[in-house]
Amino acid sequence: MQKSVLKHLVVIFTLLFLLSGKSLFAEERKVSASYLYTLSNFTGIYPISWAKLDVDRTTDEVYVVALTKIKVFNETGMEIYTFNETGELG
Repeated sequence: MQKSVLKHLVVIFTLLFLLSGKSLFAEERKVSASYLYTLSNFTGIYPISWAKLDVDRTTDEVYVVALTKIKVFNETGMEIYTFNETGELG
């Protein structure tokens, strides 16, 4: 009887430890994110369902590659340049 109670306590404490999000092997790293602005062009908000984003901090520009289109946005989120609209680059 005592072994089964001890077994249940070990299982309960193990589950509590796992659910607490603590790990013995992972380093704790602080990550933060913030919302800066919505990407837009002169017709309104630019909807993106899937895209690869890259930021150039020296020019404060955001590059968006969505399918075959490549768009460049300035530091306020306004589209300033677009190319490959017809997919000629592949």
